[in-house]
Parts: sequence; structure tokens; C-alpha cells
Amino acid sequence: ELWETVKNRGFLILMLAGVCAYTNQGISYALSNYTYSFVWQFKSWTLQLLPFALMLGAALAFVIAPAVGKRTSKPHAAMAFVLAATVFHTMPYWLRFAGVLPPPGSSGLVFLLLPIFVTATALSVSSFILGASMMADVVEDSEARTGRRSEGVYFAGSFFVQKCTSGLGIMIVGQLLDLVSFPKGAKPGMVPVAVIDHLTLAFILIYGSLAILAAILFSKFPFGRTEHEARLERMIAAAEAEGAPHSP
Repeated sequence: ELWETVKNRGFLILMLAGVCAYTNQGISYALSNYTYSFVWQFKSWTLQLLPFALMLGAALAFVIAPAVGKRTSKPHAAMAFVLAATVFHTMPYWLRFAGVLPPPGSSGLVFLLLPIFVTATALSVSSFILGASMMADVVEDSEARTGRRSEGVYFAGSFFVQKCTSGLGIMIVGQLLDLVSFPKGAKPGMVPVAVIDHLTLAFILIYGSLAILAAILFSKFPFGRTEHEARLERMIAAAEAEGAPHSP
């Protein structure tokens, strides 16, 4: 029964997409201490503002994701959110390479980057919300195929992937710092520009590659709105045939 549950194609696709997405999350979180201090040279007052910016982005996601999910298929919406989040997550580094940003540590830089961080967070969290919603679709499909409700197995698998890949992201960042020869005991403003360039370029390449793979996997998810509605109709009809009235 466990094998019948976990071999569901939709479940496997979500797990693989989750490996990419949550690894990226782990990389972003682990590297943020370095980017905030050494790339952007944020002051203490800026670091105090950052949690509020991230909370605002997460709050917006709980409005954006359901609204978009109701108007289009969840796989396509999740794919679009992942790609858009990648654009905003990497945008500050591209702008830095182009030389159009205010000086590191300046107030102008902070107030330019904070809206980008809010938007990137909102898009990322929206993709995770839709991913969890698609997992509920997998549960419905599994019930239709096997006659069993298996929420526990599916969501336990999802949480397991989250924990493992967050650790994987931290490990990747450690290897990345060694690869670019990031100096130990470094102080903000004292790290060679070439090292900062190599670090940010490597981050863009790794983050972008994993995000594109996650988007491709989301696009392969086998259940769209049409399949979901047809499945619900079949389940309701079956329940009513057994004498248990249901309403959509």
C-alpha cells in the first residue's frame, strides 16, 4: 500500500521540484549573511528592517497565490512564480554588475533593494503555497485510484524533502565559499571585489539552474483544473451512490 501511494506520478514530480526549490531556499538563507554584510554592507538599522520586509512579502503571498490559482492552472502558476521569483532574487546582483546601484551601505541602496526583496519573497512563497495545494490534488488522485486517504504519507514526504534540502543548501554554500576562496575572518568592505564577483556570479548560476529545473518539473505536473473538477465529480457521484450525500 505504501508503494502504491508514493509511486504516484504527481507526487514524484512534486518531490523532485521540491528538492530544487527547497535547496534554493537553503542556499539563499545560508548565503544571506554574507550578501547582507559583504556585498551590500548593510548597517545594523537595515538588518532590523529586513525581517519586516520578508514578513510583508510572505503576507502578500497569501493573497496573491490563491487569487492567481483560481484564475489559471496551479502548475502553470507555480512555474510562473518560480521563474519570476528567480528574476527578482538575482536582479540586485545583475544591477550591481551593471554598475547602476548606489554605493554599498548607503540609504539609497537600502530603499532600492527592500521592495525587490519584498517582491521576491512574495513570489517564492506563492510558489510554495501552490506546491502544497498541488499536493492536496495528489491526495485526491490517490484516493480515486486506491480508495485510501493518504495525506499523512504525502505530506510527511514533503516535509522530509524540505528538511533534507535545506541542509543541502547550507552544505552547497560552504563549498561555494571555499571555491571562491572567501577569506576567513573577513570584515565588510575588506573583501576583494573579485571574490565578491565570483561569489555572486556562482550564486546566480546555481540558483537560476535549480529554479529553471523546478519550473520545468511544475509544468509536467499531471493534474490541472479540468482534471481536478472531473475527479471531484466522480468522487461525489461514487459517494452518493453509496448513500452518503455530498455537495461540491
